[in-house]
Amino acid sequence: MIAFQDLKLAYRNVFRNTRRSLVTIIAIMLSCAGLILFAGYVAWAFKSAEAQAVVIFSHLQLARPGFYEKGAGNPTAYAIDSYGQIKQLLQDDAVIGPKLQLVSAQTVFKGIVSYSAAHTSSTFVGLGVFPEDDWTLLHWNPYKLTSPLDLPVNKAVYGSAPELSSNDPEGATIGIGLANVLQVNPDAKVLDKQINASRPAPSPQQSDPDLAALSQEVTQEAATQTLRPTIELLCAPPGGGMPNAMTMSVRKIFNRPTKELDNQSVKLDIRRASELLFPGEELKVTSILVLLKQTADLPVVVARLRELIAGGKLDVDFRTWTELRPFYNQLTQMFRAMFTFMFCIIVVIVIFTIYNTLSTGIAERIPEIGTLRAMGVTRAGIRKTFLLEGMFLGLFGGLLGVLLAIAGELVVNSLGVVYVPPGGSFYTKLEVLVLRAPIILVVCFGGFLLAALFSAIFPAHRASRMIIVDALRH
Repeated sequence: MIAFQDLKLAYRNVFRNTRRSLVTIIAIMLSCAGLILFAGYVAWAFKSAEAQAVVIFSHLQLARPGFYEKGAGNPTAYAIDSYGQIKQLLQDDAVIGPKLQLVSAQTVFKGIVSYSAAHTSSTFVGLGVFPEDDWTLLHWNPYKLTSPLDLPVNKAVYGSAPELSSNDPEGATIGIGLANVLQVNPDAKVLDKQINASRPAPSPQQSDPDLAALSQEVTQEAATQTLRPTIELLCAPPGGGMPNAMTMSVRKIFNRPTKELDNQSVKLDIRRASELLFPGEELKVTSILVLLKQTADLPVVVARLRELIAGGKLDVDFRTWTELRPFYNQLTQMFRAMFTFMFCIIVVIVIFTIYNTLSTGIAERIPEIGTLRAMGVTRAGIRKTFLLEGMFLGLFGGLLGVLLAIAGELVVNSLGVVYVPPGGSFYTKLEVLVLRAPIILVVCFGGFLLAALFSAIFPAHRASRMIIVDALRH
């Protein structure tokens, strides 16, 4: 049992040599704060990489059986024509429905894109999406991270109109890399924002339509549309035969999250993509996107999907975002290994620092230890005293380290450091998540406290094994 007197005595012994104890506490504090800040950075990297992957792929993608094994060569051959029924089934399900934020669809296809004005062409990967759903997916941010859309350094890309709009079905968006290959002049793009700005505002006092004003509006919009570069999309139909062609205007040149997408991506309205691939047919999609309110619900939703598939209610295959984005698992494994390696090094340094402090204190207090033993203090009592001293060193250093880490988080997050992450093509703000990931504080503080207790075991044992006569004679 630990009595109050034991704690009081150990506390007083810690500061018998104030300078040595303060140096030890400062070393623990800096080590603990540094480890917490690194862990906070790792937590941010995990959440940022997760948000980036989910924005691209959503949490789940449903497709026809065989699509993920054989669909890369001809994705439109696995098109789904029952998107509406599947969406309604998911929304009405008692388990999946409450966890959904969005159910949408996309059509992936490949072909050749050409820009006649510059006599250039290239292969492309087309992505047909519902414009409003795509905008909602782009803004998925449950962790309240600083979005790249809000950074001034990305304003030239994100600070204008959305990529697509249902009011502009002829407008497509291409990646900056593909725009460079095709030699599409970025200065020539005209956004729907500019189109809307060119429309005269109706007068509130005017009740009847002004035919002259309407005619002027249509003329201005048509003139503005002609300023946009036009590209030609050419792709083979799923069943073979003559290739289908479609002319689209470049609505926007947009940064993609990865270099691969940036160099090949053409995004357009999914209804136009369906017309290009399946002329005269109903809307068809290659995959159905399922976006959840939070990633933690994914295991429950996956289990329920397997039940629906096994029960014959769904004839689909699916992949989770981590399966579609294996880079995330590689990134997390690398950061976990780095954190474990750093944690081990710092803990070893702290252990030897506390061990050296206590060993020096024992060497100075050998007669005192002999006197205590002669007065009847047991070996267990001596061990307990030095263990408590080590605990106090770890406690003070750990608490100060936690406070320093919190202050460091506020400083780092306020600096506004931005950089282009590995595999990315836009700027991201570097953040440290400490207060938003309190488990980090608990783990690091507890780890340093245990390290302090461990480092005190051997000095405490050595002090308790001293021979009384030799200690008094020292």
